[in-house]
Amino acid sequence: MNPSLPTDKTGPTSIGAATQAADPRPGSDQRPPVEVSPRRKKRAAHSIPLIVIAGGVGLGLLWWLRPVLAPIAIAWLAKIALTPLVRFASRRRIPAPATAGLLVVLILGTTVGGALSLSEPANQWLRRLPKDIRTLQQRWEEVNRPSKEMIEVVDAVDELVDSAKEDVVATVRVVDTTPFMVKVFNQARGVLAQFALFLVLLYFMLANDRVLMKKWTRIVQTSEAQERVRKICATIESQCGSYLISISLINAGLGLAVGLATAALGLPNPILWGAVAAILNFVPFLGAAVGIAVVLVVGISSTESLGAGVLPGAAYLFLTSIEGLLITPSIVGRSIRLSPVAVLMWLMLWGWLWGLAGALLAVPLLAALAIVCRNVPRWRAVATLVEA
Repeated sequence: MNPSLPTDKTGPTSIGAATQAADPRPGSDQRPPVEVSPRRKKRAAHSIPLIVIAGGVGLGLLWWLRPVLAPIAIAWLAKIALTPLVRFASRRRIPAPATAGLLVVLILGTTVGGALSLSEPANQWLRRLPKDIRTLQQRWEEVNRPSKEMIEVVDAVDELVDSAKEDVVATVRVVDTTPFMVKVFNQARGVLAQFALFLVLLYFMLANDRVLMKKWTRIVQTSEAQERVRKICATIESQCGSYLISISLINAGLGLAVGLATAALGLPNPILWGAVAAILNFVPFLGAAVGIAVVLVVGISSTESLGAGVLPGAAYLFLTSIEGLLITPSIVGRSIRLSPVAVLMWLMLWGWLWGLAGALLAVPLLAALAIVCRNVPRWRAVATLVEA
């Protein structure tokens, strides 16, 4: 109780009654309880099903429109990473459309050149993949010798199969003679269309960067809200841009290290495995696991001894552990620190919605969401859950 309040012997004797009787003054810490009307509670209860339905409809639209939305999201992230180059060239009196066109041409040339240089090694590996799997199964059987009872069961099954062969009607086997590259092109037409859409969107986003910023600020009316929009956009460009550039350089270094390690250990097509390691490392947690498994399978099936076959996968594991535990936290952790649980859940969500493109976009999109929520007072609770 506040000692400055007068004490009345005839008043209420309990502390709770005295508190209720005392009028709250501006300088005191006591605040009247906020009462929620039954109508407001009922409205909040009725809004929960609507929120669930809206969330389900939103996820359905994201999945249905993924051929269009995925290139837009990738172009937006690439624009964030490349905008500093466009602005640097603008300060040197080089028009933004010219710089944007040059960057798009460089991206196109690099992508086409990389695809052409890796197509033949990838084709060779896909052709020998069934053989490698059979070799891996044989190696596994050598390591895990079946028991005598299992051998007897297998022999009994073989006898049953041999006896049933006499009653089997001859069948005609249809062999697909379609060339491999024709199959790849038929399946990749959608990817090529999305890549073309990505290049067009990236060019116009880079060429009209200042115009887009002005339109973003015109959406809101008050000067305070406009300043907040500018701050959010600048923070997203700064932190997400530095993250994308840093992680791209780190992944390129990891790919180079994996390529050199696989070449030193005698693994075929080391350039292919270096490129695979660099691309898969954009996917947190799962990318490294998939890359290690693939290199392990190729190593075991490509060498005569099991110990020598395990070495490429072990080298990959060692290199990606150094990258994940030492290099990436020391460089990227300064700008963006996200909760591993939130990253994994976000990765599963976007991987389910958009496949590989969603897995690659998961972390940058989560970082952008955290930055926006951090700068909007009503959404700071979401930022607290997302950030580490």
